[in-house]
Amino acid sequence: MPAFGPFLAALRAPGVGQALEAYRAGRQARPSEPAIDEETMNRIRVRPAGGKKVRTRSRCSSRTVADHPESWNVFDSLGSLRHGREPALAIQAYERSLQLKPGDTGGAERLKKLRAAAGRD
Repeated sequence: MPAFGPFLAALRAPGVGQALEAYRAGRQARPSEPAIDEETMNRIRVRPAGGKKVRTRSRCSSRTVADHPESWNVFDSLGSLRHGREPALAIQAYERSLQLKPGDTGGAERLKKLRAAAGRD
């Protein structure tokens, strides 16, 4: 798991930005190696330190989407993250989540509210 190792080391030192860059570089150099699983990345995403929470969550979510593009949960989480700041992106994320898991009533309700607020019923 070399792509994962530099990521963890960088998380302990300078922070998530450098950790994500080290991980991205490792994935790019060795694409056949397994990605960090979705659950682990979500745990990292929801526990950022200091005042960098939104940026950190956004970067982790983007990486998780790249590594797990067929996960409804990744897109649901991204929609939740973007909900207040970037409603158009939140709508796109919820739409993709619902394509992957059409029966998600929570995601459907959040999407309905976002569309109504954006005048896109």
